[in-house]
Amino acid sequence: MRRYKILHRTYYNFAAPVRLEPHTLRLRPREGHELHIESSTLQITPPAALRWHRDVEDNSVAIASFDSPASQLLI
Repeated sequence: MRRYKILHRTYYNFAAPVRLEPHTLRLRPREGHELHIESSTLQITPPAALRWHRDVEDNSVAIASFDSPASQLLI
């Protein structure tokens, strides 16, 4: 079985603090008979409340909600 390491980074920089609306994150591939995710981590700055669910195609989707304005978003 092959193993892959995937590293995804997203950076947003704003000129002034902005109010962040909920973000939909689709960062995980769909697992199946031929694909199994051994481990994963998700780091978000500023801190976010995450709500995970599955979409109609059985993909794992996270909704990240933010409490305070920020001048930078790191995922």
